[in-house]
Amino acid sequence: DNQLILQEGIFDEGIIDFHAHLGFNFLFGKPVDLECPCRVQHFFPEDNPINLENYSAFDYTRESAEKCRKEAIKQGFKNDGFTRTHTIPNILEEMDRMKVAKSVILAVDLAFASKNSAHILKHVKNRERLIPFVSLHPFSLNKRKKLEKFIKDGACGIKGHPPMQMVKPSNSLSLQICQLAREYKLPILYHTGHSPLSPEFQRKYVYMNDFEIAIRRFPDVTIIMGHSSIDKFREAAYLGKKYENVYLELSGQPPQAIKEIINIMGSEKLLFGTDWPFYPIAFPLVKVLMATEDNPVTRERILKTNAERLLKKYNCEKI
Repeated sequence: DNQLILQEGIFDEGIIDFHAHLGFNFLFGKPVDLECPCRVQHFFPEDNPINLENYSAFDYTRESAEKCRKEAIKQGFKNDGFTRTHTIPNILEEMDRMKVAKSVILAVDLAFASKNSAHILKHVKNRERLIPFVSLHPFSLNKRKKLEKFIKDGACGIKGHPPMQMVKPSNSLSLQICQLAREYKLPILYHTGHSPLSPEFQRKYVYMNDFEIAIRRFPDVTIIMGHSSIDKFREAAYLGKKYENVYLELSGQPPQAIKEIINIMGSEKLLFGTDWPFYPIAFPLVKVLMATEDNPVTRERILKTNAERLLKKYNCEKI
């Protein structure tokens, strides 16, 4: 039916995707109907050329990048664009075709007029295959009370997005979230690196030294560097080598970059991620398969066992 599938025998053991999203809403946009079965529209167009030597966001053409930005902004005003298709039935259907057993669902909330964490938890908490990470904005009030409610509703971790939330990870209010993660024994997955799709002013929120301040101050909190810091992947890998509490999530990274990361820090703290629905699951998956073609042990660590071990450490009842 013109849909990609992962062939039998490539990896049949149950992949874990550590970086996925569902439909967001902000400001004046209404919550997405996350149960809607409809044809999925990824932010990355189906007919966009792909260069497997690039970080994925660099593959957007000028026209498709502009379309992606418009669709992302539209989430703040209405939910009749691509985001309305980013639903639970659609991610599960794609997971089935790609042999993904479980996906970590990452919420992102702004400082106000944003309740994605609560909305996603409502729909995901009883879904065995979907593992929710919630968002706390550093400027929000009653962070402890909110996190306690999220944990009660099934939250397994915290998602931080410094450029989107426009707060550095070294900010004292951001560090309060690290302290809560320590107290409640939760991992934090940060967006790291500057995407070519993002405005230039957001670059100041993803400097590596700001992440290192949080990493160093909270050595007992697992900090996962989402996207492996995009074009700063070598710097991220050296942080992973230097600090025991640092993991790298690989979504978007091309095969050669993944191989370099493995050479720097080994494969024991690397996690497979897709950034669905920005990209179809097959796109980042084929990059990991290419990078690990001659190393089945490393492939299994990245696609499954590292994530499984980490989630079990934090007593995620869905693993």
